[in-house]
Amino acid sequence: MKKLKSMLLLLGLLVSQVVLGLSPDGWVDKSHLSIGGVRYTLSGGEATVVQVEADVQEALVIPATIYVQYGPEGQEYTSGNFNVTKIAAGALAGTQVASLALGEQVKTLEAGAFRGAVALKKVYFARKTPPAGLSGALLPLGVEVMVPA
Repeated sequence: MKKLKSMLLLLGLLVSQVVLGLSPDGWVDKSHLSIGGVRYTLSGGEATVVQVEADVQEALVIPATIYVQYGPEGQEYTSGNFNVTKIAAGALAGTQVASLALGEQVKTLEAGAFRGAVALKKVYFARKTPPAGLSGALLPLGVEVMVPA
């Protein structure tokens, strides 16, 4: 079962390298939205993961790129492709995420990005070189970090 979950997570990571056309779960304002329990800020063609909701469990895939077409109630707010380039400080605090896959566009982990992510056991990076800030991201002890060969 563990092997199957790992394979599914890796498959999800590979699929996430394609631009995803998504309708947000909810807009907070013109530059903040939530998709699948992950809250993003949008600015200048880039997206930052600022919060993962506490009820998100097991495996989580952060895609390389998200595509947003519609704003609240069909109004156009911010639309287009947004590369997910950063994980903000405390984004995974209090979650039960056990495995995390980060898309190829994630280049920065803010200090404390993984602070409080006590259930985290594996982190998969799509990039051969882990993002800047990995040493200060406060990975819990014993987390397995995986990068492509």
